[in-house]
Amino acid sequence: MRNVRVAILALVAALVVGGASSAAADDAMRPHHQRGLHWDPEARPGKPGRGTPSGDPVSIKVLGHHDPGGPSGDVFMRKGFAYMGSWGFFDESGAFCPALGVRVYDLSDPRNPDLVSTFADGSDPRLAGSWTEKVQVRKVRSPSFQGELAAVSFQDCAPGGFTGIGLYDVTDPTDPQLLSLREDGTFGVHELWLQSRGPKAYVYEAAIFTEVDAFESGEDPADVNPEFRIIDVSDPRNPVQVGDWSAWRDQGVTPLEGIGADPVNFVHSVYVERKIAYVSYWDYGTVMLDVRDPSNPVFLGRTEFGEGAEGNAHSAWTAEGGNLLIQTDEDFDPTPSPDAETGWGYGHIYDVSDKANPVELSTLKLPSTTQFPPPGPGDFTVHDPKVKGNTLYTSWYTEGVVIWDIADPSNPEKIGQFIPPEKAEDPLGVFFPGEEFVEIWGVYIGPGFIVASDMNTGLWVFKVR
Repeated sequence: MRNVRVAILALVAALVVGGASSAAADDAMRPHHQRGLHWDPEARPGKPGRGTPSGDPVSIKVLGHHDPGGPSGDVFMRKGFAYMGSWGFFDESGAFCPALGVRVYDLSDPRNPDLVSTFADGSDPRLAGSWTEKVQVRKVRSPSFQGELAAVSFQDCAPGGFTGIGLYDVTDPTDPQLLSLREDGTFGVHELWLQSRGPKAYVYEAAIFTEVDAFESGEDPADVNPEFRIIDVSDPRNPVQVGDWSAWRDQGVTPLEGIGADPVNFVHSVYVERKIAYVSYWDYGTVMLDVRDPSNPVFLGRTEFGEGAEGNAHSAWTAEGGNLLIQTDEDFDPTPSPDAETGWGYGHIYDVSDKANPVELSTLKLPSTTQFPPPGPGDFTVHDPKVKGNTLYTSWYTEGVVIWDIADPSNPEKIGQFIPPEKAEDPLGVFFPGEEFVEIWGVYIGPGFIVASDMNTGLWVFKVR
């Protein structure tokens, strides 16, 4: 197994670099292990590139901030409460596994975020070796559960750490109650989507690297539980897998038929709108699946990359009733390469009104996207998109939250950028030791304000006008 993981490490080095212990059998395939390997404080920054044009700027005002101690993961909002995950990375010693769980904030006064509870953390001994990137909350009305349900993704960051999903009753956000833990995935569930559909509820999982590992181990795809899975959580005390889909099994595309400097295909994340799942399948693009029947997902189409592209479809969101797709490609390696374009990851806008024939309309870039050496410590790749109306919000790590006008999706305009006024060192002391930098992980659109999670400084609340 060690050789398998080392081989995959070489293929996905831009996303994954081995953990601190050379003896660990598991430390080669872990998301976001070591980034920021390309900044040299003695090097002169390269010339900024040509970014997407700017439009009339919006005004941005910071409302509130709270740092619960990091590192922080993604952030989600529901009914005036923010749910912020946490991060860790695998090491045999468990030294980088704080198991901070999900922190819940009452934002009834957005100027004073009030930390009211914590759950899915190391206070449960079963979860002491895990981290919780993703959390989503929906109202569920099923024969078995009525209330606010939270779904949490778990990945291990220490030997024996729990991997899979957790389901919690957060009807009272100040007193979350565990309903069940479902173990799933070789390395756990990286990202997920929770959908409430009439009397049913489903969790769509991205069980990252499971197929990559299985392929390198010589397994038959027919015998492998795919990385994209659909779990019926209508009875959240007894979740049951009811469906799945695999480019390897269902289309004959192996996990190593990727593109760019690190050619690999794996399911990174999933976004669901109505009855269509948009599966971010890394070098295979954004795969669109009809999930009206969760037991039988049907392939509709996928985005494709242009010649010389790095690939790395990381996340997706839609606009205009599902006719537009925003795809963000995460690339931590801007170094010149003969195999792919030089630069950090950036965004794309597609016309997907015909799911079988997506058409790329435009790209979303910043001056730092093609700047090498980079302008300072940090990571200058795009991360996640969110849309409200004609306004797109993208979390962009060291570039903060970048705001775009996409009223004309063929000609988007940058109209704002929120960079937290406070910087801090990496709480784990791994990336850029001694340097303070911004590292925005997630963004979410609230009622009249925006929330963002900085890995280093916690929760930020700001207003856009």
